[in-house]
Amino acid sequence: MALVTLYRRDDLSGNVKADDTKLTMGDDGVMRTELENFKLFAGYKEDKGVAENEAKAYESNQNQNTATAGSDPDKDGAVITREQVFNLLPWLQKFAGNDADTLVDAYVKGFIESDGQATQALAEMRFGEGSEAYSRVFVNIIDPETGALKMTETEYLAGLEDFNTILTQNDLAGYAASLGREKYATLVGLDVAMPEFAKRVKSIKGVIDMVDEELKAATIATYNDYFASQGVAAGLDEAGLLAIALDPNLNSDILSGRINSAELGAIYEGVTEQKLGLGTVQKLLGAGIKVGQAEKQFEVAAQSARLLSSAARRQRRATTLSAENVLEASIFGDQETLSQIQAIQNQIASASTAVLGAIRTQTGAVTGLTEAT
Repeated sequence: MALVTLYRRDDLSGNVKADDTKLTMGDDGVMRTELENFKLFAGYKEDKGVAENEAKAYESNQNQNTATAGSDPDKDGAVITREQVFNLLPWLQKFAGNDADTLVDAYVKGFIESDGQATQALAEMRFGEGSEAYSRVFVNIIDPETGALKMTETEYLAGLEDFNTILTQNDLAGYAASLGREKYATLVGLDVAMPEFAKRVKSIKGVIDMVDEELKAATIATYNDYFASQGVAAGLDEAGLLAIALDPNLNSDILSGRINSAELGAIYEGVTEQKLGLGTVQKLLGAGIKVGQAEKQFEVAAQSARLLSSAARRQRRATTLSAENVLEASIFGDQETLSQIQAIQNQIASASTAVLGAIRTQTGAVTGLTEAT
């Protein structure tokens, strides 16, 4: 493990550190190193000098941008542009979603009304005009008893990354992708820190590991039979037992289809870095694809797609196959894709025979089934 100190123009303290070996799930659902996610989604830099220069440039720009406050054209006041707010708070576009604009407007309002005080701008965004949107984005970050922040936005996002990493390391990447943000917010509301959550996961997993394999298999089968009786192909596996033990509401999530569809989609994207169409996800679940086996099947499909597409390019075909195409052909018998694959394979076989014959002719051996003369 190698911790790298990171800096940002609004955070030059050097207190933020990221691991360049530990894999975590980014806001886009893709697994990267913790360091890469901090740089990509939180705007941090490894070079303190770069961050300092950005801070100076921002401050200089702020000083140059003075304009009218209120309706009096003769009264000078500080202003800040929406773009500057987005740059100052990089999590806005990545994490705030549809509430980003509301939060930016609140920050700008607070900044102007306080004559350029960043603390007042943040207060307006957190507790003033932007409070409703802020509470939707950072669920449970505000202590209901004191009205104060439990942590900063950066700490909240870092905790979410840790939460998703803990789940992913325990074969629950799909659960993290589909419900991670919601479940993390619940833990924040209960004041459960991530080290404590990690201990809970380890403890529960230890209990599950000690259960007799036959009893474990019977328990999994019972769950799957129950879900099947409700018309849901859950494909629950041992990791699913851990998820159910951690989350008492998981049964209803499975029955509503929230889990399996999201899990399969997340696994596919993790393997191929491509999105899997919802229609294909639903067909795969209907065909009995189990979440625990999906990663291997997706890896095989992706590898086949790469090899077939490479062969097609050598054959000067316009065909490009994706892992989803291969799955459609191999599992559902899609005739168009099957025909394309067959044509590529036939030409590969034909080319191999031609090459083999030429080599044998040069050595005076047999060409195919005909002896060379």
